[in-house]
Amino acid sequence: MDLQGWFSYDWLYDWAARNAGRDSRIPTFVEVGVWKGASISHLCNRLLVEERRPFRLCAVDTWSMEPAGRANVRQNSYLADLRADNRTLYDVYNENMAALGIRHFITDYRMTSMQAVNLIKQADFVFIDGDHSADAVAADVEAWRPKAAILAGHDANEPAVAAGLDRALGPGNWYFLSFLRCWTTSRELSEAWDPHSAHGRALYWAEVAKLERWAEEYAVA
Repeated sequence: MDLQGWFSYDWLYDWAARNAGRDSRIPTFVEVGVWKGASISHLCNRLLVEERRPFRLCAVDTWSMEPAGRANVRQNSYLADLRADNRTLYDVYNENMAALGIRHFITDYRMTSMQAVNLIKQADFVFIDGDHSADAVAADVEAWRPKAAILAGHDANEPAVAAGLDRALGPGNWYFLSFLRCWTTSRELSEAWDPHSAHGRALYWAEVAKLERWAEEYAVA
């Protein structure tokens, strides 16, 4: 099973599984930007533990095999390896969900975020981790915000993502969850996160270790 990805916000998904959609008959959760399924599989398993009722879990991604631009060197490398093995990203994702026994709990929207938002009427929780350009982040937030009770996303430490959030929501109208590298429009969620907790400290040192590994790799290159 190949669950390679950039998932380090398990605390946030655990919180969402416990708290989002508490008043909904069938709560709906949406992940925009799924890759190989590491994060959505965690959310699904948490929902199965926390929920005592049906839920709807939507995976939104094109699962494109096209190069992601020069900035995403690592992502392009992973895609090149898949092409060399004559496999697609969607193949890997499907195999992973099947191996974990959760394939039937997830509804795929194999399309762009802008296409999917027209098909999903409402959502209790939407997590955005798709195109990280400022224009795309702003467009995603503007499109999903009217439909999402709780809106959140990844990589708010990146300047382009932060610029897109400021453009769509206005500076100061979103919360940064330090060490998780995530953002949200939910005050309740932001106040629940304690970066000084044991989990927060562990994420901090994990980030330090990652940066040290990258520095060593680039020094060798």
